[in-house]
This record gives sequence, C-alpha cells and structure tokens, in this order.
Amino acid sequence: MKYRAEIDGLRALAVLPVILFHAGFEWFSGGFVGVDVFFVISGYLITTIIISEMVEDRFSIIDFYKRRARRILPALFFMMAVCLPFAWLLLIPNELKDFGQSLVSVSIFSSNILFWIEAGYFDAAAELKPLLHTWSLAVEEQYYLLFPIFLLLTWRLGVKWIIFLLSIVFIISLGLAEWASNQITQPKIISASYFLLPTRAWELLVGVLIAFYLKSNTFLNSKMFNQIMSLIGIFMILYSVIAFDKNTPFPSLYTLVPVIGTALLILCSVQKTIVYNFLTIKPIAWLGLISYSAYLWHQPLFAFVRSSLLEDPSEFILMILCAVSIILAWFSYRFIETPFRDRSVTPSNIMVTTLIGGSIAFTSLGLLLHFGDGFESRLNYGENIRTIEKSPKGDACHTVNTPCEYFEGTPKYATFGDSHVVELSYALAEHIKPYGYSVQHYSYSGCKPNLRAKESYCYEWTANSIDRIINDARIEVVVMSYSLARIKLEKQDSVWEDLLAIIEKFTDNGKKVYFLIQPPILDYSVPKQILLNGSKQIIGPNRFDWIQKNNFVFSRYNSLPKDLVILDAADVFCDDSSCYGDDAGGFYYFDDNHISLYGARKIVEYFSAEFTD
Repeated sequence: MKYRAEIDGLRALAVLPVILFHAGFEWFSGGFVGVDVFFVISGYLITTIIISEMVEDRFSIIDFYKRRARRILPALFFMMAVCLPFAWLLLIPNELKDFGQSLVSVSIFSSNILFWIEAGYFDAAAELKPLLHTWSLAVEEQYYLLFPIFLLLTWRLGVKWIIFLLSIVFIISLGLAEWASNQITQPKIISASYFLLPTRAWELLVGVLIAFYLKSNTFLNSKMFNQIMSLIGIFMILYSVIAFDKNTPFPSLYTLVPVIGTALLILCSVQKTIVYNFLTIKPIAWLGLISYSAYLWHQPLFAFVRSSLLEDPSEFILMILCAVSIILAWFSYRFIETPFRDRSVTPSNIMVTTLIGGSIAFTSLGLLLHFGDGFESRLNYGENIRTIEKSPKGDACHTVNTPCEYFEGTPKYATFGDSHVVELSYALAEHIKPYGYSVQHYSYSGCKPNLRAKESYCYEWTANSIDRIINDARIEVVVMSYSLARIKLEKQDSVWEDLLAIIEKFTDNGKKVYFLIQPPILDYSVPKQILLNGSKQIIGPNRFDWIQKNNFVFSRYNSLPKDLVILDAADVFCDDSSCYGDDAGGFYYFDDNHISLYGARKIVEYFSAEFTD
C-alpha cells in the first residue's frame, strides 16, 4: 500500500482532541470524536491492505493476525506493565480489584464489554480508570477478528455483492445506534451503544467502503472540488471537537459529522490541496506516526496523577501531562513499536512467544488482583478500609425503571430519590427486616425533582415511580433524599417547586414522608484522603460553612410541609463545629459526597426511633 502522509496528519488530528478532552479542557468538550476519526481510518487502511492482497491471491489470515498483533500488542502490553506498580501504590483495594478486571479484559480483547457493564464513559469515576481508553482498541480488535473472515467467505460473490452486504450492515448498525441514543430512560442501552461493536461497526464500514471505492477509482482530478471538500471535511471534525459535549447523543446521527468529515479528508485531501499541505507538515505527520502510543499513554498518566492528588490538577499541570504523554509516546514508538514491527529485529517466534506470555501473565495478574480483593493488607489502614463499600443491591436496583424490593416482608417503606438514596435504601431495609417489613427502592442517577421537563429522561422515570408508590396501598412511608447543594442557580426555584409537588402527591395519598438532607460534601474524596494521609481522621467542612454553602436548601426549610419529617445527615456526621468523613468504626463516604453503606447504617441507627415508629 502506498504511504499517504496526510493519513498520519489525520491521525494527529484525531489523537490531540482525545488527549485534550481527557485532560478536561473546555474548548475540547467534543474531543472524544477523535476515536470516531480513528475508526474510519482503521476501516480504510485495513481494508485497503486486505483487498490488495486478496486481488493478488496472497492473503493469509494468519499473517494478517500476526501483523495486527505486532502493531497493537507490544506497545499495549508495555503500557500495562508500567501501570502495574503505580496501580499497586496509588489505588485503594476496590480500585485495584477493578484494575485487575480491566487487565484481564484488555488481554482478551473485551475491555469495551467490561466498561459497558461497569459504568458510562462520562461517569465521574471514569477519569480515574487507567485503562478505560482501551475500549476503543477492543472494538477495533473485534473488527479485525471478524472482518477478514467475512471477506474470505464472500470474496467469490464479487465486489458488488460484498458492498451490498456491507451497506446493509452499515444501515442496520447506524439505525441501531440512532435508536439506542434515544433510549433516554435506559442508560444501559445508551452505554452499550457507546462501547460495543454493533453500534460502532458503521463507522469502521465507512472506511471500508472508501477502500473499495478507491481500489477501483482514482482520486478526482478537480482541484477546486478537492479543495472545497477537504476544507469542509476538516471543518466538520473541528466543529465536532468544539461544539459537541457529553450531552451530545453518541453514537448517533450526530456522529455522522466527524465521520463524514474524515471520509472527505481521506477522499479529497490529495496533493496540492491546502488541507494536504497542512496535514503533511512534519510535526503534524510525526505526531500521527506516534498517535497510537500517544493514545495509549495519556489516559493512565492522567488517571494516576489524579489519584495521587487531593485536588484536581491545575490546567498548567494538565498541559505538562499532555506534553509528557507525547514524550512517552515517542519512547514507546521508538523502542517498543518499531522493533516489534520489524521482523529482522524481532523474529516471528520471539514475537509470538512474547505476546502469548504477556497475555497469560496479565490475565493471571488480573485474576489475582480480582480474587485477592485488591490486597487490602498491603495498605496499613486497618479493618476500617472495608467500610468503604456500596450497597450490594446498587448495581441491580439503581437507575432502573422497575423498583427493587429488599428482603422478605410487607413493603411498608419506599425510598425515592437520586443516587444519594441508594445506600440508605439497603441500610433501612436491614433495619426494618426484623419487624417483618421490606423496602421498595426507587432511584435514578442524576435525577433531581422533575415534574415539568418532559424532554428529560428523569421526567418519565419520576412520574412512573410516583404512580407506583401512590398506587401501592402497602407502602405507608416514603423516605426521600436528593443531592441539592450543587444545583445551578437558574434551576433552583423550579427544582424546589417540583420537590414540594412530589411531597404533596405522596402526602395527599396518605403516605408519611421523611426527607433526608444530604450529608456535607467533603473537600476531597475519602479514598484519596486515606491513600495520601493514612489513618488520620478525615475532617470535612465547618458545619456553619456547610449551611451557608447549602443555603439553597436550608433557606427553604420554612416552606416545607409541616407534616414532613426532616432528617439532617449533618446531625450524624458533624458536631457543633466540624463535620467528619469517618469515626472510629469506619468511613461515612465512598467518595466526597455519596455515603457508604457504613455511613447509611449510622444514619438509620441515629434516626431509628423515627424509622420504626
């Protein structure tokens, strides 16, 4: 295949936004589209190589897999090996256990499936996962496994039939992605769409179809047409990088913007065009050459630095980290990628032995970290470290459209709110179980009181959940809790009005309502403070300062219904002056604002007379 320097420039245009997006720079809020650019490029390059060899009747699927392994695995395994000591030193047990799971999934080309199961790409915890970015490699690896087999099976049908079949798959995949992006009440479907191959395949297929087109057609000779189209292409990518953000449905029809932009650049950024001249500038083309290694190194670098600091790194530090990721990329490209890709330097038998050994080693280490529960004994923090735990029912019962009922008994109690009611639900269920009662759990991540914004996924969930609680005569008590301290000023009045309306709906239907004021927000997450400060007590905000910062809630106390029972978590976690993140028995939080199961149990114990009245 003839070398195209502009493709390397296009790789640079893809990797830089991704790095800057993960660094957290606002101007690159849509930087994640760089991954989509990579998908199109991969589809184009790999298909071009395969069909060239198949036309010449010299394609070997074994040789293809060997070349892909040489290209992908050495640098990947080197990065993973370097991550190990930092993970051991900087991650608390549950985080190290999760890291072990990611080691296994990366080794068997399935990290996209793991991260789909665990959480969404834009979750707060995502930035602390060192290997999160490998999901896109897993998508490409799965494509590399399947696509050559498809071509081998269909080659005799002829190019027209192959293109026809691929076009059908393209339409189905794009349609599935667009459908999934509209399932706003089904976060697992949206997350699956983001991470999994079936809804990403169409992006790779755009590159595939371009490869088939250019195999039998030359570039257009119209200089003016190529100038205009290539400029439009680069504008579409840059627009996506700047204009898109985490609220943009992805992948969806929106994804067509960077994908079509990339397609136009591959087709039209030919020699003598402005875009070609830009993409082939030596520094840009050089960055493209090392783009794979740059992609590999930036996420673990950011994640480990963030894990090692109590405060979020400054923009200056983040810029330094971006530069360091490029330096590490050069090192990896020079001393890992290049030697392993050169058969004269690394013979096939050595390469195969190394990669198989590496895969077995990382899988074994990952399983060891998983079944060893993150080796909490390596951290001399005592038994209390185990109290940083979430509800065992959280994954199954949070952010679902049907309620969970905890334990056997009459569902006298219902819990209702956002993620801040999850652990409370389980602790309350434990407390009332001996009395023959159970709890129905209703919670949805990020959903504030909402009875008016019908376009929001929270509206449908809120309305349906209220109806279920009201219509269940067995439920006598509703325990509510929301995180309200960080609501934007312009939304505070509407949120409060909806909260009052929700409470009124419950009380008008004979339900007794308890409202738990969220615990004080700590300056830093509990895991970070434990890791960096050891066994020192975790001191939170001054109680008076917390009331002032949370004035949105506290100033509206007088407007709450008189028959509402107010429970203030600060009564449990604070004394007259300061608030705390732990006591002698354990830790109240699992981050900086969500209570742990231990913290929830302390709250239920403190207000036990109310709950069992």
